[in-house]
Formats: sequence, C-alpha cells, structure tokens
Amino acid sequence: MLAKGDVVGVFQVESQGMRRALVDMRPTVSRTSSRWSRSIGPVRWRTFRTYCARKHGDEEPEYLHPILEPILKETFGVIIYQEQVMQIAQVMAGYSLGDADLLRRAMGKKIRSEMEKQRSIFVAGSVKNGVPKGQADTIFELLANSATMASTRATPRPMRWCRITPPT
Repeated sequence: MLAKGDVVGVFQVESQGMRRALVDMRPTVSRTSSRWSRSIGPVRWRTFRTYCARKHGDEEPEYLHPILEPILKETFGVIIYQEQVMQIAQVMAGYSLGDADLLRRAMGKKIRSEMEKQRSIFVAGSVKNGVPKGQADTIFELLANSATMASTRATPRPMRWCRITPPT
C-alpha cells in the first residue's frame, strides 16, 4: 500500500508530493516509512532524494570518514536522526553523552555563540582522535546542517498509528 502511494485519506501523507515521495522510496518496513517521513520537507528534499538513490542502489553511500560508517550505515550515509549527530560527536570527537546533547541542542536551535564554541571543541577532539582538521571542520558543518532538521528516533511514526479499515 505505502510503496504504491495508495494513501489517500491517510493523515499527513495524502498530498500529491508525499504520495510521489512514497512511490520513489518504496518503503518495505515501518522503519523505512519512518525515515522518509522524517527526511522530507522543503529544506530536506535533496537529502530525501539522496536517501532514495542510495537505498535503491542508484548511488553509493558516502562516508566522509570511516568512523561514520557504522553510525550512518542504516540510513545509507544520510543523517536523519538527532541521535546520529550525538553519536558522531561521541565517537569522533570524544564528547560525553551530556556534552553531545548540548551540541545537538545548540545546532538545532542555531545558537551561534554556542556553535562556535562547540566547533572548536569538536575539531580539537576529532584531531586528537586522528581525524584531519579540514575533514573535522567539514563534518561539523554537515552535522550543523543536518541537526536543524533531524528528529529523534522516538518521534511517533505516523504509519504505526494508521489502521486500514474498509469504509462502512
């Protein structure tokens, strides 16, 4: 049903654009439909297209550093979840969970002063872990751009709540 775009009357996904997105993604499980519903939006359309192309094998997933692959493999190298932002900060730059949450919050709210402070911490921690400075800067920018639109894995999945029943 989802993969065919048969969602007329389904809250939040019945528009023509969302139906087309479903057909493009061809979700096969609830988790996939959860990802597309998070990745779509006016700002994230390019990300959605990248995700679809990688999911269907039209494009190879890219990981800016080998450390990122285990974190982003499930989403084909695309940052969709806030937890991925936090995990990258922990693994790559040595953040504690609490510090990673502060980074996520500063990025999500675009708090410039805090982001500049966090950039220096992130880059220094990454360099300490063997990541070249230029690459650490690039990854920080990727995180900052992704964090503003990323959602939590715990966000309710619209498709979980949808019961398909014949009209009476």
